[in-house]
Amino acid sequence: MKRSELRQVIREEYRRAINEASEIEFSELPRDKQKSAQEMMKVFRASKPDQVFEGIQGFIITFTGKVPGADGVRLNDKDLKALANNKDFRWIDIYSNTKFAIGL
Repeated sequence: MKRSELRQVIREEYRRAINEASEIEFSELPRDKQKSAQEMMKVFRASKPDQVFEGIQGFIITFTGKVPGADGVRLNDKDLKALANNKDFRWIDIYSNTKFAIGL
């Protein structure tokens, strides 16, 4: 490989790394990630994902639902077990009483 070709490859990889995540359709998620996301949607009483992103750190899915602690919504023992037993669940960001995102 020529030096100029190597530079071009490095530039392209660098640009790709800078773009942290790309939006995709829910149906484009691997089946196991779809199932994990659907389990999370049940816990947080969300009907469907708002946005799905695929990035270098995994998948990010945003929802509109009922965030625990908002309007008297609580997580019960079954909800907590569902979170703890979901092998793909990594983190959750809560933006408001109804908006949140999960990392898979």
